[in-house]
Amino acid sequence: MKPAPPPINEVARLAALRACKLLDTPPEAPFDDLAELAARICAAPIALISLVDEDRLWSKARFGVDVVEIERSVAFCAHAIGQRDLFVVADAACDERFADNPLVNGAPFIRFYAGAPLLTAEGHALGTLCVIDREPRVLGPDQQRALGVLARQVMMQVELRAERSGLIAQLRPEDGEGARHVPARSAELLRREADSRQQLVEAERSRRALLSVLEDQQQAEIALRKSEGRLCEAQRLAHIGSWVFDLKSHRLDCSAEACRIFEIDPSLIDAAHAAFLGAIHPQDRAAVNAARSESISLQAPYASAHRLRFPDGRIKHVEERGETLPAADGMPLLLLGTVQDVTERIEKAAELKRIHGMLEALVEGSSDAIFIKDEQGRYVVGNRALAELVGKTQDEVLGADDFTLFPLAVAERFRADDRRIMARGKLESYEEEVVASSGESMPFLTTKGPLVIQGEVRGVFGIARDVSQLKAVQADLARARDELEARVEERTRQLAELNQELEGFAYAVAHDLKAPLRGMGGYCHMLAEDHGAQLDEGGRRYLGNIAHGVAQMGELIDGLLSYSRMERRSLQCAVVKLRPLVDTVLADLQGVIDRQCAKVEVELDDLVVQADVDGMVVVLRNLVDNALKFSCDAQPPLIGIRGERSGNLVTLAIEDNGIGFDMRFHERIFEIFQRLQRSESYPGTGVGLALVRKAMQRMGGRVWARSTPGQGTVFFIELADGNPLAGEA
Repeated sequence: MKPAPPPINEVARLAALRACKLLDTPPEAPFDDLAELAARICAAPIALISLVDEDRLWSKARFGVDVVEIERSVAFCAHAIGQRDLFVVADAACDERFADNPLVNGAPFIRFYAGAPLLTAEGHALGTLCVIDREPRVLGPDQQRALGVLARQVMMQVELRAERSGLIAQLRPEDGEGARHVPARSAELLRREADSRQQLVEAERSRRALLSVLEDQQQAEIALRKSEGRLCEAQRLAHIGSWVFDLKSHRLDCSAEACRIFEIDPSLIDAAHAAFLGAIHPQDRAAVNAARSESISLQAPYASAHRLRFPDGRIKHVEERGETLPAADGMPLLLLGTVQDVTERIEKAAELKRIHGMLEALVEGSSDAIFIKDEQGRYVVGNRALAELVGKTQDEVLGADDFTLFPLAVAERFRADDRRIMARGKLESYEEEVVASSGESMPFLTTKGPLVIQGEVRGVFGIARDVSQLKAVQADLARARDELEARVEERTRQLAELNQELEGFAYAVAHDLKAPLRGMGGYCHMLAEDHGAQLDEGGRRYLGNIAHGVAQMGELIDGLLSYSRMERRSLQCAVVKLRPLVDTVLADLQGVIDRQCAKVEVELDDLVVQADVDGMVVVLRNLVDNALKFSCDAQPPLIGIRGERSGNLVTLAIEDNGIGFDMRFHERIFEIFQRLQRSESYPGTGVGLALVRKAMQRMGGRVWARSTPGQGTVFFIELADGNPLAGEA
């Protein structure tokens, strides 16, 4: 900041200022009106009538600001009183006299100043009538003339005020001398008042004319501001900022978008140039400086694409364009430029390049022939596999057609296929024979589709895969399948014969075993009836054990026969209602239920399943019998039979309060002849649950259990719902 030197006539000027007796006086309407008029004529937010004292600036009138007094060292008006004409600062931030002024970098943030000196008749500048703006700008010629006229009107008010003060003093003399001269002085005062009124009338006419001109200027300025607003918005949308660099003062002015791109704080004007230069990537800085220097030297436009690097490591890509404007003497004055943030474009281009590289690697690395043909059938894309197929280089393939690369018959077929696909506009896949460059006919699986660009079919694209090896594998598989089917048929026949033999063997064994068992049972009965009285207690016990063993052996043989029949018999699966079937089984077991004082609860509603009736009877009978058999001695059996539908399946649960079992043996209980308890404690053959699992498997269902020792068991069976639509509902 450079303080203004005092005027040459500073002593006389200060004397004239004090003689006016304006300093530290209350506001007066005539001065306030002139300040407001100046602001409105110049379309400025701030206007002042300022008086420059020895070490301060004091405002007699002010518009748009509340500051009354500031130090003379920082006052713009201190510079303005040093000249007789209008003093204008178009952009204080670019003026070395004011760039670091606290009134520029702080409130009221002055960027534009225009001050007309308030000159006495002797040429002493008491102060200024000034207008201030917070944006750089200029005044039009009419506005400059108007500001000068208004400054003279201010001085006229100063003189009138002084004359009125003098007249009052003369009208109130202490010695009475003035009273003798009142008539003469009154006449003089009236003459001056008339002259003042005439001057005010002329000033009002000038004011009206200026206001008319100003109205047009204000409309033009409003349009200009709107245009500037649209320009700023366009810069923001296009990521383009503008800047001006003063080559003499090294002052940099940036648009809002340029500040955003370079991440410069607009309020830190002094740091803008350093940030502008420092943001350039170190590897690009020399080239950018060289381009700017050449532009300044040759006064020619320049363009530069470079990077910006920020402290956090982020990188931006920008494109910069600029040109040098000379001063009136032809020397370089300003460097004007634009900068566009093209980071997004560069990154997208890099991403597209990466994707293109991957696609190219995919196409070229594929063993399938990949191609694109135009509407005339010329290859515009053809990968390495296609070139190898036709025995050409890729350059030879591009631009050629099928008639150049394949035998005539094959080329005609290809061309017909292409025309059909372009006409239909649909993707097609088919097998075809292709003659390779070696003359060998090879099977290919080809997929072709229309090449659509902006809604128009411009050719075809295709992928052709050599399926020679696939065909060979398929032939081998077909032979293996035929051989396997033949083996299966032979094994099925052998199994059928074996089953017949086993069935015959089972019946023979059962007959051969049951015949002597019946005899043994009969003899035991006869012995007990005829000679039981002759046997002592031990003999009768032995005879009972023999009879029990014979009966148990008979049950075991019957179970084995039932298991064998379940394996062989053909099932007739149909829709079976569960409730009637359960009622039938319970009726058959009613005697056992009554003897054990058991209670059976059934909740089945109208559930139906897909099952074989006889198979279901076997399953239900064995599960209910199992629940009765393995009951606790401490309490009567309680059996619950419940069912529920889930989707297209029906699950039936048979729950008891019996002895239960350890779940570690879950699979074991479904194996034939496997028992978890001794036969002396709980009767049984170990066939029942195995028979249940076999029956459920034959009917396409499954069975499982959940149990806790001492707390009972739940057996679940699951079958297809006989009414699947009910499950969907």
